[in-house]
Amino acid sequence: MDNTVKSLIIVIVILVIGIGVVGAFMLPSFYHITPNQTFSKEGITFQYPGNWSNNVTVKWTGGNAQNNSIGSLGNGNVTLGVLYINITSPFDVATLGTMAVQAWKDEGLSSTVLSNTNSQIGTNAVDEIIYTSTDPISGVLYKYLYVIIGGQGKTVYILRFGAPASDFDKYYSQFQS
Repeated sequence: MDNTVKSLIIVIVILVIGIGVVGAFMLPSFYHITPNQTFSKEGITFQYPGNWSNNVTVKWTGGNAQNNSIGSLGNGNVTLGVLYINITSPFDVATLGTMAVQAWKDEGLSSTVLSNTNSQIGTNAVDEIIYTSTDPISGVLYKYLYVIIGGQGKTVYILRFGAPASDFDKYYSQFQS
């Protein structure tokens, strides 16, 4: 190989590396990738998308009026409300889930429960309900992930993530980790 070809190869390699380095720094701002934010309040900590706002309006049903809201996050029609309550006998996490479903029916909401799963994470009971409900104002079908986690004599957290049904799956995976 003569010196001209070697020089050309070296220049091409340097250009490719240079473009790659510049691209790595420019890519996040070009695509407006925002790092996750951390929610941490009243003993619960989790990450949520960096392009979400804090203190958005989350429409809770009347059955949750006695609960203490500690967070309302979202981006447009996608919201996550966070509540906490202290439970005492005779209630447990599964019973609270059953009561929530009944409250939605009693309030005349056209809700359809798609799944209701009870599990255990460490010493905490978890009730995860996925349901759909039509927004009475807009008529848009929303899909919700309603999670109750805690235990008898402990603080119980309720997280309700909601999005238009057509957008739910692309956000749902973020809450499974």
